[in-house]
Amino acid sequence: MQHLMRNAAVVVGATGAVYGVLSQQGRRARRDIVIPGWRPFLADGVYLPDGTGPHPTSAPDRSGLIRMAMLGDSLATGLGVDGPEQLPGAVLARGLARHSTRQVQLDTFAICGCTSRRLGGQVDTVLLDPPQAAVIMIGANDVT
Repeated sequence: MQHLMRNAAVVVGATGAVYGVLSQQGRRARRDIVIPGWRPFLADGVYLPDGTGPHPTSAPDRSGLIRMAMLGDSLATGLGVDGPEQLPGAVLARGLARHSTRQVQLDTFAICGCTSRRLGGQVDTVLLDPPQAAVIMIGANDVT
């Protein structure tokens, strides 16, 4: 019986220690993941089937335009990419335009540090004028 009690105490103590370490790492990650002064690249605009873009949304011929919204966290904003052409939304909009042979207007609503719990605000904003396509990339901040 004493052996069982000792093992239970060790498991409870180890669980508490692991929880403390992970909690501290989560706090540190939430503080450090956003780079002070970092501004995401801008890639919103119209992408053409010939692979060019983004063009201003006031492009003359907007017939057949597909509107695409990008929602999510720092992953969706492109944290860590080297240039705007590498942003997930830009890559997807360019590919959609090329494969659909239609113009694609990209509008990014993603926010660095956003979690699944706070995604509703982005969704509500997008639904004020619903697009034909929406991409949600979220979850990286939910582990912290």
